[in-house]
Amino acid sequence: QARAGETGAAARFCYDGVIFRYQPSTGDLTRPREFRQAGIESFAASDPAKAEAEIVALTVEAVRAAGLRAFKLRLGDLGLINALLDAIEMPDRWRRRLRHHFWRPDAFRRELARLARPAEASKAIPKSLLDALDPNSPAEAEPVIARHLEAKGLAVAGSRTVSELAERLLDISADARAKPLPARSSELLDAFLGIAAPARKATGALRTLLERHGLDLGSALDVFDRRLDLIAEEGVDIAGAEFSAGFGRSFEYYSGFVFEVAAPALGDATPIGGGGRYDGLMQAIGSKRKVPAVGAAIHTERLLLAVRGG
Repeated sequence: QARAGETGAAARFCYDGVIFRYQPSTGDLTRPREFRQAGIESFAASDPAKAEAEIVALTVEAVRAAGLRAFKLRLGDLGLINALLDAIEMPDRWRRRLRHHFWRPDAFRRELARLARPAEASKAIPKSLLDALDPNSPAEAEPVIARHLEAKGLAVAGSRTVSELAERLLDISADARAKPLPARSSELLDAFLGIAAPARKATGALRTLLERHGLDLGSALDVFDRRLDLIAEEGVDIAGAEFSAGFGRSFEYYSGFVFEVAAPALGDATPIGGGGRYDGLMQAIGSKRKVPAVGAAIHTERLLLAVRGG
């Protein structure tokens, strides 16, 4: 798949096979460590929004063809939170951290709380060490840390390297010198994450919130609306589709539009299928360049349980 993206030509794949995923042993039959999964993937499509609509439509068609009649479509868009983070004034390293944690809402909110009090993270670090670190001179950090460890008779334990320690301590040092994230920005992000509405009403709610804060996300909301139109054109009834601004699925590699299909028999916490955009994944596994990609997968055993009524 990574090689297919290297050519720059569009490529589409489907698969059906056994998947292995670590999960705690809880006895829940809907969460086995080994299960079957069927999926579809689209790479380097000329119209990304059109490809996303096609993926959603094929997923919905597949669960209907299997006999499932009652299900709920849930939508999200990491492109919106990315645009919002770009619009809010803050250091780039803070944006990177918040994006890293977005798919884990509790961790995201903890990080947001830390940014409102950035100096607190430095309290456990010796002041003499922090004062000796200059965020504007990262090349000097490792020797400074090495001298500090030697003077204290300490050694690096575990698998962490001095280089990794330097990276983290430079962040803490920079944060200790930074102004806290304004309360108004924290409140905006928290309010954004709380927005949940029927998909067709979502951008209206988002625009109202943004106008109160004097912000504009550029084309991000227009892209979302166009995608909804394209999904509807593919034959999907989105009247009952729900949008959640804080929804990012439980995988960090998603980079834009995301969706899930859930059935009443199993509940929202056990989706039958889902997917979204993951433009950086091919590069992470070997591609020499970024390849636009979108796909979806169906947990076929969950689908069977849902069709049988749980």
